[in-house]
Amino acid sequence: MAGISKINGEALESALDVYHGHLATQRRAWVRRVGVPVKVLGKPSVGERGRWYFRACFDGFQGADFVGHDNAGRAIVLEAKSHAGPSPWASGIDGKGCAMPSGALDHAQWAELLTAESAGCITLIILSAWGAVWSMTPHALRIHTASVGRSTIKPDEVQHIARRLRGVEWLV
Repeated sequence: MAGISKINGEALESALDVYHGHLATQRRAWVRRVGVPVKVLGKPSVGERGRWYFRACFDGFQGADFVGHDNAGRAIVLEAKSHAGPSPWASGIDGKGCAMPSGALDHAQWAELLTAESAGCITLIILSAWGAVWSMTPHALRIHTASVGRSTIKPDEVQHIARRLRGVEWLV
């Protein structure tokens, strides 16, 4: 399932890129995908096929996937997640609202989402799962995990804590 989730996750992020392009064209919001923090090691080289390449290593923690602002200047912070199969989604957030060592949301992502939410940003987790795309706030996820006493969201619970989207259109 990990391979399917990765493919689905990349498709979700690509769909969000297209949607964010439409939002920018409509002057409703400007949102960009955040690159993975890396450090280049050494000089770029040209390979046998004429392509440029370089060695790199991860240089920090990956926070949220997308950042930007709406046309009123309100900051936007989004984390995109994909889940394949009928099983519950393991959010990685325990019943106390803390990031666990395993699960979909890692510590750095969760910390950034909480900080953004507490600062009044539009802060959403966009989850592609169970044949639909959903948006939920970190607050709604914390309330859910605290009330059920587990880090997972079951397919029959998602509609109670998240809003089903038309495509990936999260900005209403």
